[in-house]
Amino acid sequence: MGEAAGYRWALRASALALVILAVVAVGASALWRGWPGAVAALVGVALVAVVTLTTPMVMLKAHTLPAATMAAWVGFSWLAKMALLLVAVVIIRDIEGFEKVPFALTIAVGVLTSVTLDLVAMRRARVPHVDPSTRGAST
Repeated sequence: MGEAAGYRWALRASALALVILAVVAVGASALWRGWPGAVAALVGVALVAVVTLTTPMVMLKAHTLPAATMAAWVGFSWLAKMALLLVAVVIIRDIEGFEKVPFALTIAVGVLTSVTLDLVAMRRARVPHVDPSTRGAST
């Protein structure tokens, strides 16, 4: 699998995982905490979607750019999604009646799933870290 194919696989797998997370988290939260729990889980899924889908989308677009440019894209996208997550948590913290436990559990499961899928995608892509044409060349 090539590099771009690995990022596309990560996007598809992440989207499928988000659908499964939404069904399970919203359903379980609705049974456990009622409508407010379902809404909290749905908000959690939306935030996880932003965090999860950003990295493979940025990598798919930036992997052909020079290394420093790609690193800048990845770094700034990471900062942006962490800032969004922080702002969301600060806003949600002050909403009375918002079910924080289903929200937090949904985010935790979603982020752990995302990290796992990203690691699987990297392993499957098998992108070399060195240029094979320089093997054996003296420096």
